[in-house]
Amino acid sequence: MDDIQAYRAKKKLKKMLSNKSWNLEGFHAKSDLVVNAYLYDPFDTGEVALAGFTEQDISRLKQIKEPIEAVCGAVDQQFKRYVMAAGAQIRKRIEELGILMCIYMLNTASYQTLCAKEKTGHRHFIILLYRNRHTNVCTLRPFSLVSQEAILDVEMIKQYAQSVIARDEVANPSYFNASPVVPIRR
Repeated sequence: MDDIQAYRAKKKLKKMLSNKSWNLEGFHAKSDLVVNAYLYDPFDTGEVALAGFTEQDISRLKQIKEPIEAVCGAVDQQFKRYVMAAGAQIRKRIEELGILMCIYMLNTASYQTLCAKEKTGHRHFIILLYRNRHTNVCTLRPFSLVSQEAILDVEMIKQYAQSVIARDEVANPSYFNASPVVPIRR
């Protein structure tokens, strides 16, 4: 009986993702997700990747301890591979990227805040990928929210991201591709 319920839940999730305009190539669903994570590259590719995590995924990946700088660099490199993947490679790339997204997520204050919130909806963790071409540094910018929507569509993610990007452009201009400031001496 549990197999039938799991099948129905996966089918429902697949339909929901399709309705939200997600590309389902290489799709593999789990029906017992506790948080969905999205990685959005707003400037270079405009691509958004989605990975969902269960309690078991989170418990298993909490054991991995890596320096956050190494994780950020690995997320950036894996996202580039994901964007260039095609066919059968897509599923492998999103699984690899998802693991890195989860490791990153678990080491952020945004995730701790998300866990502390009363669960009156579905938990979503969004990571913005900023690349500064002048300094060759990749910065991951996390934020989280609880929504009545089980899955956020791409346009909704982009909409939420706009206010965060606007704040970051003022508060953290080094994240972006602005030309380096060179003082002029007189």
